[in-house]
Amino acid sequence: MKQKSGMITHLVGEDEVMVIPTEGENLNRVLSLNGSGGYVWRLLETERSFDELVSLLSDEYGISAAEARGDLAEFIDEIKSYIE
Repeated sequence: MKQKSGMITHLVGEDEVMVIPTEGENLNRVLSLNGSGGYVWRLLETERSFDELVSLLSDEYGISAAEARGDLAEFIDEIKSYIE
């Protein structure tokens, strides 16, 4: 997995705001990422496997691999809904 090109993020306070360009007459979409979402997004600057992301998320936030796996799957599904 890796970030899709063309997306722009900005740090606003402790959260990151992601601007998702759209085509045609639609306005760009904006998504606010909390701390863990921003952390995962930064990890995706380079190609990483799902399992690698689970391990890094688990270590960073001191949560079980099962919890990290569920949270990561939910995050990826949400991001996909914005970019597809």
